[in-house]
Formats: sequence, C-alpha cells, structure tokens
Amino acid sequence: MPLPKRWTDEKIAYLKYLRFEKYQTLDEIGRKVGVSRERIRQIIGNSGYIIPEWKHGVIKKNPDRTNEELAEMLGYEPGSIASVRGNTFHKDKQGRYDWIIHVGEFLESLGHSVEYKPYRVPYDILLNGKTKIKIALARRWNHSERYGLVSDAYRFHLRSGSDFTIGVALEYGDIFVFPKVEFGRVIRFVWPSNPHKSVSKWAQYHNRWEMIT
Repeated sequence: MPLPKRWTDEKIAYLKYLRFEKYQTLDEIGRKVGVSRERIRQIIGNSGYIIPEWKHGVIKKNPDRTNEELAEMLGYEPGSIASVRGNTFHKDKQGRYDWIIHVGEFLESLGHSVEYKPYRVPYDILLNGKTKIKIALARRWNHSERYGLVSDAYRFHLRSGSDFTIGVALEYGDIFVFPKVEFGRVIRFVWPSNPHKSVSKWAQYHNRWEMIT
C-alpha cells in the first residue's frame, strides 16, 4: 500500500533519524508526530534490533529477567531484546531457567561443580566438566477419561546430546533422573500411580540423584 503524500522523504528521514540515531522507541516517535506506533512501524519498519550498545550491557547483566520484562523496562520489543541476547542463558516464560538454576544449586550443594550452558547447546548443565545434563519440564497430559487412566500422564523428551535428563513433573514438583542409555527419545508414563500397580515403575527414577556421578 503506497504511503500518503504527507509522508514526504524529508519526514520519513526524520522518523529514521529519531529511530536509528536518537534510539527512540516506536511509541515515542508515534507520540511525537501524532500517529500510532503501528503506523511508524509500517513506515520505517520495526527495526527492533537497533539498540544502543550501552543498553546491551544492561540486557546481558540481567539474565534473571525475561525478554518481555526487559522490553518493558527498556522500551523495546521483546524480539529486539532476544536478538541482543542471542542464545545466551537467561530467564524464559516457560520457567526452564528457574528449574535449571534450582537443579544446578542443588547439585552444587552435593559437592559438584556446575557450568550453565547457552541455549544453542543441546544440554543445560555441564557437571564436573564432563557430565551433560538436560532439564525437561512436563505438564499433566490428562486424558484420563479417554484412556482410562487413574492418575496423571506425563511425557518427557530426551535429547541425544545429554548424558542425563532431569525430568520435572510440574504439577507435583517431582523430579526424575533419566539416564540416556536406558531410553529412547520420548518417555511417557503415569505418575504417581497407574491402573495396575499401586506404585509406578518410574518410581525407581524418582529423586535418584546418586545416579549422577
């Protein structure tokens, strides 16, 4: 759709000056010229990745904040924050960051050394410089009526690049230690009980921290 005639080259250049050289947000520019942020985005593009270098330090020093939280604090789009962060280790909306830290701190309390890995790596924690651990979260997969289950079903995805997967059943906060060598790519099970046994066979992996050496 062509731009209205009132958006002359000079005016568009002014908008780009505010955005790219003064580092103003789309909201700030929109208020200044009397249009919505969406209209500014249509005219000059989102260009959310254009964030001053000094703000990069603020972003990278706050791994315990989500992209959305930092976007609100700094006045940018969440996608802009994500582009600066790249694959670095930081808090996410799904809650994996909190559980990775929780597991890491617990392993440290057992005397292990813990190194947190960036998201591009297929595991989350390098333990004692050699053991690769992935954290997997699962919410209740409740198909009780359809499959006749008397308890909640969970499904965990194991990654081939890790030695252990720490599975967290979120509704209960229960933790399972799954060795890679014993399973395929996906684990599906009922917890805490199944229709035929009083205790799930997966109880043997429940809180089995001693398996990680």
